[in-house]
Amino acid sequence: MGDFNLSNVNWVDREGFLQPKDLSGDCQIHFFDTLSECNLNQFNLVTNQNNRILDYILCNKSISVSACDDPLVKEDPHHKSLYVEFIFSSYKQLTSTSIMRYLYSAADFDSINTALEDINWIELFKQKSLEASVDLFYSTLHNLKDEFVPRKRIKCSSYPPWFTAPLKKILKEKYKYLKKYRIYGNISDYESFSLLRKRAKIVEKECFKSYITNIEESIIKNPKRLWSYVKSLKFSSNSIPATMSYEGISARTGESICNLFCTYFQSTFLSAPSNGNSSPSIHFLENPYYINSINTIVVEPVSVHELLKSLDINKGAGPDNIAPLLIVKCAKALTMPLTYLFRKSLTEGTVPTIWKSAFITPVHKNGNKSDIKNYRPISKLCIFAKVLERIVYTNVYSALHTGSLLGPLLFTIFINDINNCFKFSNFLLYADDVKIFRSINTINDCYLLQHDLHQFEQYCTLNKLDLNISKCYKITFTHVSDIIFCHCTKGGK
Repeated sequence: MGDFNLSNVNWVDREGFLQPKDLSGDCQIHFFDTLSECNLNQFNLVTNQNNRILDYILCNKSISVSACDDPLVKEDPHHKSLYVEFIFSSYKQLTSTSIMRYLYSAADFDSINTALEDINWIELFKQKSLEASVDLFYSTLHNLKDEFVPRKRIKCSSYPPWFTAPLKKILKEKYKYLKKYRIYGNISDYESFSLLRKRAKIVEKECFKSYITNIEESIIKNPKRLWSYVKSLKFSSNSIPATMSYEGISARTGESICNLFCTYFQSTFLSAPSNGNSSPSIHFLENPYYINSINTIVVEPVSVHELLKSLDINKGAGPDNIAPLLIVKCAKALTMPLTYLFRKSLTEGTVPTIWKSAFITPVHKNGNKSDIKNYRPISKLCIFAKVLERIVYTNVYSALHTGSLLGPLLFTIFINDINNCFKFSNFLLYADDVKIFRSINTINDCYLLQHDLHQFEQYCTLNKLDLNISKCYKITFTHVSDIIFCHCTKGGK
């Protein structure tokens, strides 16, 4: 907020925010363009004694501004006292629990490899279904992991990441003597407290300096440490609030909050049609080299071994709790059983249940953090499922001569004919996000734009693609004051 001294600008109320009109000169035009780029709107309509607005109240959220009836100090007639009302959101974070972590740095990988190589996997998997074979494979791997990899229970710490064990011990001793002094009033306890306080400040500075130095030296090899530190400096936390709500239902425990997220994320998917026809016929692919059956994909042990060895050991484990470091260290011993399981999966055209499982992380997009609807899901699959996906992708890539990850690649193929919807408008497409735009000079241009939107709606209905209206927005870019507003609709909304 402040005095911008743009008294000749007129304002029009546009349902919740103000729009400037009658702009004069490049200075004013550039100023309001900058506000638009920063997503800032002006909300003050209170005029001074000369019927002018000098003071602007700018915000990226909707706020209420009115004249103050009882100012604290004498009012300046040129700058009226204002009453600004807005909402600050504060949330109590959901408490974290301790976790059991495997210490792979102290693991006996030689013994694990020896045990895996001694197993006759062909005989073990003989006459078993894919699901049973995968369960047996994981059971063997988990038993070896429990036997040869030490474990430790990790408690969530409230200390900053640069606090070392000696510093934590000094702080605990300091608070112990402070507590004793407050109870008994002993001078010796206060002197011990003062001494430990000075020592804690010195050690904390040294720990922080050493922590920053290590981050700077490891930027090339381990950039994650830098971004973890940057993330810790932010005022807003990515933690889930202790109370979440969805469709009028509130949850206050970890399990009940997870169930609400599950309900919402499931609701974003379309149900399978009752007639069993899951998708329409698509005939736009005329490449004679396409793969007509997934069981024709070749899985070679050499390819599997190379993919296992190339895994990023800094990534976390998926729902199967098998870490990439364990896979990389035992890549040679795991190649044969995984090659067999991958071939069996592709031959039968089925995927084991565990490989279809994923850890879902809710990521806040915008709005109220306690509202489930303001989150989107990010999934983390099992490492072995990602390896199988890479094998399939490599074969599809070589057949179709196009590049992408498997999911986006197949989706791009699916919507390859979307350009037929837009006869009068332009469009930009990236993955599942689309921008439709057209220059509006007359009211007829609005009708043409709406025609293309209607065609797009019919296309989505035909291809079983659900449009999320709550995430659709309309933006108008113009310098003229007499704007032609297009009221676009989809399904009557």
